[in-house]
Amino acid sequence: MNMEHKMLEALQSQRFCKKLNDNTFNFIPEGEQPEWSRLLDEYWLSQAQKPDMPKRYTAACEEASKSSVLKKYFSFITEKGGIIVDLASGPSGYFAPAFDLLKETDLFIAADGSKTILEAHAAANKENPNFMAVCIDLDKPLPFRDNSIDVMCGNLLDNVEGYKDLIREIYRCLKPGGRYGVIDLFYEEGSQTFAYLSEKNAVYSSFNYYVSFCREAGFHFLESQLMKTIKGKLQQEDLLPICEDDVAEMRTIYFEKK
Repeated sequence: MNMEHKMLEALQSQRFCKKLNDNTFNFIPEGEQPEWSRLLDEYWLSQAQKPDMPKRYTAACEEASKSSVLKKYFSFITEKGGIIVDLASGPSGYFAPAFDLLKETDLFIAADGSKTILEAHAAANKENPNFMAVCIDLDKPLPFRDNSIDVMCGNLLDNVEGYKDLIREIYRCLKPGGRYGVIDLFYEEGSQTFAYLSEKNAVYSSFNYYVSFCREAGFHFLESQLMKTIKGKLQQEDLLPICEDDVAEMRTIYFEKK
């Protein structure tokens, strides 16, 4: 079975499935692209150069080679094999270290709402037989069947508006024993940012709340590792943290579907 057929078998419905090129599919109906992804596409289309994915992949692999935490993360999301879906893949290329760990029968699917970003990933992987890209809206139900995916993963999923709904969708789509690995930022309990996020009932307000919510959704929590602590904003234009003195932890977290 080729990789395209493998992905199509996992789909809940092919009603909105549109093939954009040999390794890229779109699952967002015409006229329903999220505003943020439309703006992101417009930004990249206005640039003289598109994202240099091979360069970003190389940087991601170099970073992972120096980090025992990242090595463990990529081992976790690949050692089970099968269909691996990376959610909100974005332009960073952070997932590139996974490619060297894939077996011949594995399928790695990069999923994002931006066609421009996915086309850049697709072009960089046109010779990679284990790669597919899908354009989806993560604030809508995922297009995969119940119990059809082996592994789901993501880096900084807190940009998704309906994060709690997404976690429930991840659980639904994973096979029994399927894995969920995530890298995300969590704020100190008692900080101004924690208070702000708690008021909004954000699942990533703290590490403890995130784990408790995933457990309530049905996941078995395996373990977590601290990658680094960050004081202040990652970028000047970021909303969070509310207070420049607030500290966030970037952690890897590992779950399994019961």
